[in-house]
Amino acid sequence: MEKGQMRCDANVSIRPAGTMELGTKVEIKNLNTISGVRNGIDYEIKRQIRCREEGEAIVQETRRWDAEKSRTTSMRSKEMSHDYRYFPDPDLMPVKLSKETVEGLRSELPEFPYDKQRRFLEQYSLPFTITSVLCPDRELSDYFEAAVAIYNNAKSIANLIANDLLRELAEAGSHGSLPLSECKVKPEHIAGLVKLIDEGIISKQIAQDVFIQMFKTGHAADVIVREQGLEQTSDTSELEALCRDIITNNPKPVEEFKGGNEKAINALKGQVMKRTQGKANPKVVDDVLKSLILN
Repeated sequence: MEKGQMRCDANVSIRPAGTMELGTKVEIKNLNTISGVRNGIDYEIKRQIRCREEGEAIVQETRRWDAEKSRTTSMRSKEMSHDYRYFPDPDLMPVKLSKETVEGLRSELPEFPYDKQRRFLEQYSLPFTITSVLCPDRELSDYFEAAVAIYNNAKSIANLIANDLLRELAEAGSHGSLPLSECKVKPEHIAGLVKLIDEGIISKQIAQDVFIQMFKTGHAADVIVREQGLEQTSDTSELEALCRDIITNNPKPVEEFKGGNEKAINALKGQVMKRTQGKANPKVVDDVLKSLILN
């Protein structure tokens, strides 16, 4: 200890494979390095196996690890428990716990991460990778369930938390991630944003920008969308003129789509989304483009 070194002891016993009865315990001292612990235990296991094979009795004793000779040597024997100088502590009262007390304490324990992960997989049908992110952190998993209690779309909420929220928290902290307790985005904000996407009020592309603004300001998604006019355009008459113009000026993907390449329409959709700054409803755009091209 005066050299600033830590020491430890190791207790070693062996038993035949498949048996439950413990063998005689031998204590090893003078272990002060990781390699010493490993080598000392390894040597003692082999020594005890050799003793058993040669019919020698294994004595309950204390042995010293000699690093220079790579072996243990006997220091003193300990045949009975009194050799260890055990004695009762007069200041410690006996503790007797009834079965009812134990069960009562167990019922007050929080849900363990493993049990919570299994429940999340079954109850919410979430991917294992997502539950592996949410469940080890009690605060994060409670945050998720609070959001789901407000708006029931567990998968979308879980993805938003595991990807977008954790990314922003990681980038916001000056020394590690920003604590969730200091985050301006509350469970009701997450639930509200997912609801806007599901109802077709905003696109997923716009939702990315809205979330970042939510994170910075703490404002609700519907407030940000309303104030900035970010509602998704689903008016077919409004989109039809734009789609006609894009079809006219992009004959190549139009011909490819007519020739059976359905993916060619994605190039046209991309231009519509760009011209509308992501506000056009992708499904409506898809329907309008196909209708104009095929008719």
